[in-house]
Amino acid sequence: MSKTPRIRYDACRVCGCTDDRACEVGCSWVKTESRDKINPDPVPPLCSACAGTPADMQEALRRIASLSRRRNGGFEVVDEAARIARAAIRRFKQRGETADA
Repeated sequence: MSKTPRIRYDACRVCGCTDDRACEVGCSWVKTESRDKINPDPVPPLCSACAGTPADMQEALRRIASLSRRRNGGFEVVDEAARIARAAIRRFKQRGETADA
């Protein structure tokens, strides 16, 4: 008996939009960090409508808080938290620059 391959639909980590159900304003996938160095699981994708928004920043802070609860991470946890924060701040700044244009 063969198993049917499971189809995986990625959804935006902030709003939940997918390839089949984009945001009302329209969106595309934004390049983000591919995966946490400490957590080998893939990082959920992020859409362009959510990138740099307060909800994106909140999600980044949630991920940082999750990392900080690890007891034996040492400097790897600090490095990973800094990487997540820098990426979120960069998206926030880019959003502000496009809003000003």
